[in-house]
Amino acid sequence: MKLRDILLTVGMFLAFGIGMILGSMITTNVVEQALTAGHRIELDRLGDRLSRVQARFDEAMRWLTFEGRASWYGDFEDGQPTANKETFDKNAMTAASPWLPFGTKWIVTYRGRSVIVRINDRLPGKWNRILDLSFAAARELGMLERGVAKVKIIPALDSAIGRPGIGD
Repeated sequence: MKLRDILLTVGMFLAFGIGMILGSMITTNVVEQALTAGHRIELDRLGDRLSRVQARFDEAMRWLTFEGRASWYGDFEDGQPTANKETFDKNAMTAASPWLPFGTKWIVTYRGRSVIVRINDRLPGKWNRILDLSFAAARELGMLERGVAKVKIIPALDSAIGRPGIGD
């Protein structure tokens, strides 16, 4: 893995994490202050702060959105070991990436259709692709016949903790 790819991945998660931490601190502090002081929560003030949190979140998401070429694989590799030591299943919603961390989940969009895939394999960087999708993911997106297509990917957030989904 190239240093540039490592720095991009680390920077991506730092930008997202800082935005989420700052946002949750602001929201939590306003609610705690209102409750401990025994005051009625001022909805306008809370709404303003939540708007600022949403703006920070949107900015972080812009840094974590990628567009590029994706391909798919399946028949020949089915049952073979992946780079993270799993057995490849062409019918699972997974993908290979040259630089995204193993276990993270991403929303992949192509022509208005979206799927959530989990990164479990590596794709050689020399292919100039951001993902190699499993057969199932490519089928759901409608890109089987095309083979290679331009896609957009964003992190699939774990709604319970507000961070990129990791694991199952």
